[in-house]
Amino acid sequence: TTLYFYDDFVDDPAASWTDVSGTWSWDGSDYFQNTSTTSGANTWIGSESWTDYVVEVVMRPDSSGGDPGVMTRVQAVSASNDHGSSYYIGLYPGSGSVVLGYMDGSWHAEASASAGISSGNWYTVQHRMVGSSHEVWVDGTLYISHTDTTYGYGSVGFRTYRSPATYDSILV
Repeated sequence: TTLYFYDDFVDDPAASWTDVSGTWSWDGSDYFQNTSTTSGANTWIGSESWTDYVVEVVMRPDSSGGDPGVMTRVQAVSASNDHGSSYYIGLYPGSGSVVLGYMDGSWHAEASASAGISSGNWYTVQHRMVGSSHEVWVDGTLYISHTDTTYGYGSVGFRTYRSPATYDSILV
């Protein structure tokens, strides 16, 4: 297994992450987006040449509205909501669910599952990608197993939709 990237946000992420939209801040140990009015706030890092990988993110939704999450196989990012090209795993505290979908100028929800997601709690979210196979795990439990061929490679990032969120670490 190849380790592509790791960040525990002990060092200021401003030097390595690319903030595209939203208000991203660092407090010395976490990276967070602290507004609930921004649609599609995102930041990203990594290589667009990454293909099969597992991304693991420790994160906390900080509001019951909207959805924060992680972007994978990112090929393009945009300051406009749902634009760019990537998969997205979103945590939806309002419904308690986790959702896998992709963006390409529009939002395409591919699969979802009830996962007991609520605001103010920390979650370890994994997206395992091998070829067209996608698995989404939350806190060690498999919630989504799905096949999709839309994107076969790309980097990683964080995204929030009308929801503040805090990110503690990312491992790719």
